[in-house]
Amino acid sequence: MLGLKTPDITPAQVVAVVGAILGVLLAAGLDISDDLRDAIILLVTVLAPTVIGGDAVIRNGRAKAAAAAAAPVNVEIDGIPSDPHEGGTS
Repeated sequence: MLGLKTPDITPAQVVAVVGAILGVLLAAGLDISDDLRDAIILLVTVLAPTVIGGDAVIRNGRAKAAAAAAAPVNVEIDGIPSDPHEGGTS
């Protein structure tokens, strides 16, 4: 196996949680300017899902790489399989 280590809490998850907290504070009526509120809401609604999606793609790629590394490789040389228990005639 490749020994890829993935953190339990990723930077993408931290960004999403911070964005969610900001969204809740704004919904609760945090006293800030309208322009700043609109900018934060835009970041919360666009950036957090994008970062989480990117994190999911990266984790998926790592999982596929780990699965490919763990899969046995069978090579046939002159019709003889490298695993004597698979295929071929004895």
